[in-house]
Amino acid sequence: MGSSASKSPGGRRTIDPPWGCLHRKHKSSPEHTKTGISEPEDDPDAVSETSTGNQNQNRNQSQNIVHQPEVINANSSERLGASDFKIIKLKAVIDKSLTTIDEKSNAVLKYRTPHFRALATVEIPALEAKQGIQIGWIQTCLSMHFVNQYGTEGLTSWEFPEIVLNKYKMISDADGKLYPWYGSKHEVQTIHGPTSSSTPVTVHMNDNFFPQVTWYIPHNQYSKTPRLTHIYRKQKFYTFLVAKNLETDNYHILKTILWRMELSIEVNPANPLGKRATLVGPASQEPPLVLASNPISLPDYATQPPNANNSQTLVWRPFKGEPMAIVPPIETTINMEKYLRSTKHHRFKCSMDRMQQHQLSEQ
Repeated sequence: MGSSASKSPGGRRTIDPPWGCLHRKHKSSPEHTKTGISEPEDDPDAVSETSTGNQNQNRNQSQNIVHQPEVINANSSERLGASDFKIIKLKAVIDKSLTTIDEKSNAVLKYRTPHFRALATVEIPALEAKQGIQIGWIQTCLSMHFVNQYGTEGLTSWEFPEIVLNKYKMISDADGKLYPWYGSKHEVQTIHGPTSSSTPVTVHMNDNFFPQVTWYIPHNQYSKTPRLTHIYRKQKFYTFLVAKNLETDNYHILKTILWRMELSIEVNPANPLGKRATLVGPASQEPPLVLASNPISLPDYATQPPNANNSQTLVWRPFKGEPMAIVPPIETTINMEKYLRSTKHHRFKCSMDRMQQHQLSEQ
């Protein structure tokens, strides 16, 4: 996802520079602390909506995630449905800026993508004494294609084994502190009853990629000379605006945002440091989509450990020879030896087909 290498989609994880860096911004480290947004600037790509949802409350005992208009695993004490929460404001936007590249280090190339930002204000109805409501963001990573090519030798690939093998359709992008929420600060708000009138709460979040990629092949059989020639990355996320009933532990999905982040960087390792990397594209990211309905269910595994940061693995995939896990997953449900064997011939390549539609020179 997300959630990765310094956007490690979820928890906090660091590795020594010789092996590269996690592909996601670490949410716990001081330099990666979310800045948040109290109010995104007005933007033509931002989306504002007001919604009251639907009150149909069908039961399903398989999980306790509530998808509007369906209430799943509700019990007789359930009194609040998705339609009881009024979305006063909803905005989702990706910054209109290019991915920036940093070549100051002799060991790694660094880049920073634009931020995805989301903000919502939700009106919670009056609550009785024993009632409590949480409003917040739950994010999952649906797909990740993140490869770093080293000339004709091979490539490294950040992977979610469960997703690659189609065991999971998505993986939790929670920060690991307060499952299943994306974060535990501005990303979620809690209101306890009794309250005499409705209460508006605002939650916001932001996300971007801030990784490091080694100039040289991260395998001890190769010399530490620059060989990196290309970076390609594309990830897809669902970000859910959710209301949780603390009395029943039911979750009501109020809105679903679909967003993607993509980049392509060409590298000439023969050039001097500072003149090696060129951003191919895109010149702008696809704007986030606020979906009219909630088309996808949240399975239990997408709301529980392991999160994306802990389940990711960095694999060295030589064009000749056997793949090897350079950074194994911290938590996984997959046998990694079998995984590497079964994915030996998978097409983990630096894809340029789509990026050619976004050449900066054509903008």
